[in-house]
Amino acid sequence: QHLLMYRMRSAETGLPFVRATNSGISAVVDAYGRIGKTLPLFERGLIVEDISLVKKPTLYAAVGDVIPVFLLVLMLLFYVAAVIPIHQFIRQRHYQKLALVGVLSALALASQVYYNNPRFLTDESARTKNFLVFIVVILLMIGMLARTKRSKAILSVSGLVIMGSSLCLSLIESPHFLIGAGIGLLIYLLAFSIKISDKQV
Repeated sequence: QHLLMYRMRSAETGLPFVRATNSGISAVVDAYGRIGKTLPLFERGLIVEDISLVKKPTLYAAVGDVIPVFLLVLMLLFYVAAVIPIHQFIRQRHYQKLALVGVLSALALASQVYYNNPRFLTDESARTKNFLVFIVVILLMIGMLARTKRSKAILSVSGLVIMGSSLCLSLIESPHFLIGAGIGLLIYLLAFSIKISDKQV
């Protein structure tokens, strides 16, 4: 799976990758995403291969994540329109709630812009962090602004899933995942703070 990811990153960035692993597939991937010499799983050995240091210009390297950013903005707008009663906020002049929607939306977009920096181009963890920021922003919007049974259910289930997976990962991978468990707990507790409005049931 990781080797296939590196093939995609090579084709995107126009850069070769050399992958050396202890228990995976060691391989050389050229700037077009083609796999050269490899060593299979759990096999010791040595790979000798010439690697071109010339970077191949690609459309992705020039444009970046313009299309995903555009789709993220659309998704955020459609989500906000579907779950959060913006029209009620405007009609009832709840400017603080509208400002909160703007601030949280700006946070999600700022994360996207920050992690779209060329220095994160080959960093897989940057994509994960960006996705997590987006999910947390969405859940905060639901918790702070929506007052429906659906929003309460979304928060409850999301909080339990985040807590459970983070606790498992903290046992298997690293204690740092306990931070995620804490965020999941806060999201779960946020669900119980929602007082359902009769107009939004």
